[in-house]
Amino acid sequence: MACGGPTDVTFRVTVPDNTPEDDTIVVYGLAQQYVMAKIGATTHEVTVAVEDLGDRFSYRYTRNGMDFVASEAIAPETGPEFFANPGRTIEPGDRELVEDVVQRWRWFPATGLGPPAPAIAAPLVLAPAGGRRFQLGAGMQDLWDPAFTTTIDATTRHLLDVGYNAVSVSVPWQVMATDPLPKVGNAYPDLPNYPDDETLRTQLRSLVAAGLSVQLRPQVDRLDTSVPRSDAWWDAWFVELGDMMVHFAEIAREEGVTSFAFYPTGHHPHPPPNADARWRALVARVRGTFAGPVGVILVGFSDQAGTQYVIPDPPMTPSPDAFDFLVFDTFGAIDLRGDASDADLVAGAGVMLDRVAAVASSASLPVIVVPGYAAVAGSWRGSSFYSIDIYDATFGGEQQWQQGRYTSSPVDQARTIDAFLRAAASRPWVTGLIPFGYWNMDMPLEPGMSTRRLATEGVLERWIGAQP
Repeated sequence: MACGGPTDVTFRVTVPDNTPEDDTIVVYGLAQQYVMAKIGATTHEVTVAVEDLGDRFSYRYTRNGMDFVASEAIAPETGPEFFANPGRTIEPGDRELVEDVVQRWRWFPATGLGPPAPAIAAPLVLAPAGGRRFQLGAGMQDLWDPAFTTTIDATTRHLLDVGYNAVSVSVPWQVMATDPLPKVGNAYPDLPNYPDDETLRTQLRSLVAAGLSVQLRPQVDRLDTSVPRSDAWWDAWFVELGDMMVHFAEIAREEGVTSFAFYPTGHHPHPPPNADARWRALVARVRGTFAGPVGVILVGFSDQAGTQYVIPDPPMTPSPDAFDFLVFDTFGAIDLRGDASDADLVAGAGVMLDRVAAVASSASLPVIVVPGYAAVAGSWRGSSFYSIDIYDATFGGEQQWQQGRYTSSPVDQARTIDAFLRAAASRPWVTGLIPFGYWNMDMPLEPGMSTRRLATEGVLERWIGAQP
């Protein structure tokens, strides 16, 4: 023991056996984070300088430096409490060594990696028309948290370990102004976007180098479509949107991305009379930069009564024959009953897929399905039951989640995704299924739409293993 007052302090922690091999453990302080070195199979250590400790040092251990969501599961149990007081406190004095034990990580079981995959009927062979290889993969969350930049390569390795052959990468920008003329841009850090182009490029390089088929999907959020606009406004809108798409098409070309798709933001109750020509001109700009396949995204959802909708609703803008493929993001109910059978779910998934069949067939477009269904009981009720805001539960903490309106059920999510695959097997125009919302680190009990390490991923592995 040192004499003469406060000294630097070494933090040594033992973490659970189920801590992912690639995780970096961090001492998360209120003012700063300290990356630990791995000194044993489950032991990590870092020394913190005395000047950083003060008279009282509050901290908690986290995975990869992410805050409350990926921290050890100890009180306080809500995000606001965590940021006021992380949960562990020492008064350094002349103490040189602090030894702690993490009993469990948030959104992790105490042992193992979550519930096993449920029993399912034998997977079918997926044989799309034209001899295409069926794409099975993951729709990635964007890298909105700095922690995710440290997990890019580990996530790529995990995708390969599962056997996926495809990923989609969505890049959100926002409408920054609408009056007098529109402007679009990256609202980071006010909204959870990629912080910069280089972060996106780093992720794309990792995925492309691994041999995965990578689809880049830039998107624009928050356009008010209720207000009629002038021709001059629409001229400016298509310049803004076109410039954005060309920007990302350049990134796609330079990083070796396989395909490019976008949602036609600007589809409007009061479009300009020459809307189709404007869209075709925008697509031509993208094709002038990116030589690979270019697709358009349609979105399926349902209201609380279970009525299904697809937007833009056919006849769509732009025309399908301007594209090489169609992406169908679907969040809608495929059955409203809490006790739906597997056969009910397959039938309902088929009805949902058939909502885009006419659009796809009008231009002989293959369809890639991107289902987004949460790991909750009755997952198949989709947007009739919950919205993407279900992710708020993840950030509120496990205790808050357990007091909410939903019941966790990774099995029901797995049954829903399995139903879409079975429906796709009899629809050869469906050429891929890439579930939405894939986490960039392991969260096996997280109740959102990610399939990573959940029962659903076990089901997907069985389907992958059944393909020739």
